[in-house]
Amino acid sequence: MKKTIVLLCIATATLLFACKKSDSSSSTTSPSMTATINGTAFTANILSDNTAWSGSSDTTLFITGMDSVSGHEITLGVLKYQKLTGTFTIGGSNPTASAVYYKNGLSSFFSDGSTGQVVITQISPAIKGTFYFTTYDTTTIASGAFTATSL
Repeated sequence: MKKTIVLLCIATATLLFACKKSDSSSSTTSPSMTATINGTAFTANILSDNTAWSGSSDTTLFITGMDSVSGHEITLGVLKYQKLTGTFTIGGSNPTASAVYYKNGLSSFFSDGSTGQVVITQISPAIKGTFYFTTYDTTTIASGAFTATSL
């Protein structure tokens, strides 16, 4: 009987010390997008956190954030997305990214003359990065940041 009680105590102690306390910091990160548009803060309250479009052998990653109150929307595209971190250029002679800014349903599209970057800093467990760009009509989107579900 003594042996059974000792073994039971040892087993209980082993289980108590072997169990890991729940870690709330390991929870998943919510999708988000923030930026400044001509100096005014933008925070998306609706995020289509990623969409991959495959045409022939290329995949484009799209991340769209929208403020449903103001109607402002920003869509970023990373062309030929390879699930890697890196810096992707908007505009110029060989763009590797694209960006569109919509204001109240009207769009200010990027063009070859516009400038900017999308920087992907993390791809797992979530896609995270920063961005900035100037549209063809000189709207400036600065200090952008996003978190999206990993593909």
